[in-house]
Amino acid sequence: MAVKDTSTRFPARSTTTFKYVGTAAPATWSQTTEVVNTRTRSGVACPNWFSKIQQGEDATTALTAQYDTVFSSSTAGSGKWSYIPNPTAYTREETIVGSIPVTNGKLNRRPKSPSLSTTAAENGARVQWFRKIRKESVAWSAPTFLGELREAVHMIRKPALSLWRSAGAYMDALERNSRRTGGSKRGTSGARALTKAAGGLWLEYSFGWVPFLNDIQEGLKAYERIWAEIPEQKKISAGYRVSYDRSRELSSYDTPGSLQNHCGVVNYRWRVLSSSWIETHDIRYRGAIRRSVTRPRWENAVELLGFKPLEFIPTAWELMPWSFLIDYATNIGDILQAVATDTSSVVYTSRSSRLFSQYQGIMEGDKAGSVATLGASWQTDSFVKSRAEWIMNRKLLTRSKVGAVPLPTLSLSWDFTDGQRLNVAALLTNAIGLHPQRKRF
Repeated sequence: MAVKDTSTRFPARSTTTFKYVGTAAPATWSQTTEVVNTRTRSGVACPNWFSKIQQGEDATTALTAQYDTVFSSSTAGSGKWSYIPNPTAYTREETIVGSIPVTNGKLNRRPKSPSLSTTAAENGARVQWFRKIRKESVAWSAPTFLGELREAVHMIRKPALSLWRSAGAYMDALERNSRRTGGSKRGTSGARALTKAAGGLWLEYSFGWVPFLNDIQEGLKAYERIWAEIPEQKKISAGYRVSYDRSRELSSYDTPGSLQNHCGVVNYRWRVLSSSWIETHDIRYRGAIRRSVTRPRWENAVELLGFKPLEFIPTAWELMPWSFLIDYATNIGDILQAVATDTSSVVYTSRSSRLFSQYQGIMEGDKAGSVATLGASWQTDSFVKSRAEWIMNRKLLTRSKVGAVPLPTLSLSWDFTDGQRLNVAALLTNAIGLHPQRKRF
């Protein structure tokens, strides 16, 4: 396995000078440290890789790589303080110049390696892969459409009727209560009915009109594909990305608001304005599927419209009451679809993993923090704020051949989308009416 190293190295320097009156000044303090941008690649060459790709063959070879990027801005800050009881006899002046973020050894600001589990990104990539493969063979699930047709038509045959009736009943209730109470308008029961009707209208839209129109559109596309020319081979790519905020794991020196000095004897202080550490996982599967271009049209139709025996599994799940709520919190539906997906047409598959870590922050000279180190008997005569920024990136890449993509594993998630939250709220609003003995909220 050949290794290629293109790492770069550069010196980072910083210097602090002192001018004290009345007391002995420390010697000029300077530090030089070597910063390394590690950039290595290790892999196996693939002869004639371009011609293999042109012929639809697999040209994947194993590869691992690390790519670091270190940025530290150069800055200059200074401060001058005098002793209040005798400001001419005792003064202190300090000047700091250089790459402060990376030359202070105790801060250890260097790229951080991604270290969290990649399970979530891996599972998501598998789900997306099987969806792509399935979409090439099953363009439209006719059994599911037929199974849901009666319910969909029932929901949309009288659009907004319940809302219209409840609004009229609510206004009538307000008028009756107004006459009964001498002008005080209260309509609690009417308001509840109106809320329930609004929830019903949303369900009518979310579970009636939208799926019905989408199914018709997908059905038309499937019909067009039955008669369309079939390419013999098609490339497939599917991936998933997950990001994690690890800023809370940073040391106390990187906490926003923390004060720090550049060496143990200086009074000039830096305050961290912001800092973050984000880790990102990107897993991707690539491959190709090969199909018969001489297969009869009716066989294409049976497959594209979802009438194959294996389609019974995802169809049964889709038609099971409340299965969509379970899918909000789990990936059971995705697992069942993956089980029912025919992967016999896949000719090759590769997997790539990109793990990325970005650690960055900004700090600035702090006037109040600096004079506080000297005590209440000192005052600030001059202070030059200087801002320093650092960005530390690390990318880890691996690529390998895959015989077959494993099925997704069961996972739970309570991170609902806005649309899912609206659906759940509307269902609860209407479900309360079905169980009046329960306490309303």
